[in-house]
Amino acid sequence: ILQQSFADLEQRVAERTAELLHANTLLREQMADREMAEAQLRYHASLLENVSDAIISVDYQFTVRSWNKAAERMYGWSEAEAIGRSAFELTGADVPTDKVDEIMSQVLADGYWHGETLDTRRDGTRLNVMSSASLLKDATGYISGMVLVNRDNTERKRVEAAANEQRALAEALRDTAAAINSTLNLSEILDSILIYVERVLPYDAASIMLLEG
Repeated sequence: ILQQSFADLEQRVAERTAELLHANTLLREQMADREMAEAQLRYHASLLENVSDAIISVDYQFTVRSWNKAAERMYGWSEAEAIGRSAFELTGADVPTDKVDEIMSQVLADGYWHGETLDTRRDGTRLNVMSSASLLKDATGYISGMVLVNRDNTERKRVEAAANEQRALAEALRDTAAAINSTLNLSEILDSILIYVERVLPYDAASIMLLEG
């Protein structure tokens, strides 16, 4: 009887030890999964704070719920100042009411909108912005607002405008030279020059005066 009791006890101890080992293994796996999830959250949070685009989350009234570092740099408002305020007020986006309705309709229908806006920094500086808006959903799929991603396009616009101006000037000079070589009629040459000059320097009226003596 005593031997049987010891055997039963040993079996129960072995079973309990196996249960504890299994529970410990599961706990370690859960901890590893949690650590990995936390690491991913930290990684995504780091990405959010270090990207060059302003990333702003808003509700359906365009009230700011989150405002990353790039948004602080782009618009001049700190996160603490931005939370709870209107995104239109903070970005100074010059968007008519009917355009806002159009954007909302497209986002609700397609889940996405992108386009260009003319925004204003806190200090009054104007910004050409490439903007996009996407629906924001929680873990259950409930739509709680939108995410706005804004990129400062001002410098690219300036470079493009300068390049277009230089191209227009070069074309005007080329066509002027061709006009001078195409005829000996001074009146026709001067008329052509005025036409080509208008491409570079638009005017309401112009004249060429020949001074003698």
